[in-house]
Amino acid sequence: MKIRKIKVNNYRLLKKFELDLEKDLSVIIGKNNCGKTSLLSILDKFIGTRATANAFSYDDFNIGFQKEIREIVENNEAITLLSLSLNIPY
Repeated sequence: MKIRKIKVNNYRLLKKFELDLEKDLSVIIGKNNCGKTSLLSILDKFIGTRATANAFSYDDFNIGFQKEIREIVENNEAITLLSLSLNIPY
């Protein structure tokens, strides 16, 4: 199986992130604090060495998503579906 695309929602710096991968090789480059490490981290937590552990924490959620959670809790609102997701269609 070859991964062709990666989609990430609400994980650290990756609020709504999509990456199309090349057939043979894809290189991830970018400035500091743009999400390169976040991408590697979520892959490790879902399909890598930490996939069998409950490795997620509040700090793994995107900052905007953390604010939504905090507002729901502070206002005693009914909790709607909140999620962090990784989608890897092949």
